[in-house]
Amino acid sequence: MIQLEIIESPDREILGDYITYRNDLIIGRSTSADLPIDDSKLDEIHALIRLLPTHLYIRTVPGSSSFLLNGKKFAGEKKIKCDEHLTIGDTKIIIKKILFDPASSPGDFKDYYKKTINKYPETGILLEVLEREIANLSTTERTKIHIK
Repeated sequence: MIQLEIIESPDREILGDYITYRNDLIIGRSTSADLPIDDSKLDEIHALIRLLPTHLYIRTVPGSSSFLLNGKKFAGEKKIKCDEHLTIGDTKIIIKKILFDPASSPGDFKDYYKKTINKYPETGILLEVLEREIANLSTTERTKIHIK
């Protein structure tokens, strides 16, 4: 689990905490990025944060612009840790929390789930519908879905 705090950005909608349970987090201006940021100074795909079993790395994507890491210009790949500051374009991000084994902290996921459902009630409705649909599938149908 990676928790970031976006403290400044021209994209006001993303300000605040951002939590992901993915091992790879693509940051960029593209809507296909995991963390899309509407910041004209960002490349479509600007940086990749990768959670490995014991470390968190950040790297610039080939062909993208550099960014600031703790106030110093950076390009390439580097190990990062909590409380480090990233400035990508006009967006400022702090690495708040890193959990290397998501299974060791199910409470974090439950809290995140509750916050998401409270913020986006339609997500809860969608999940309920999906759960009902999956429950109505036969065992064979569920196996086919899992295999794909």
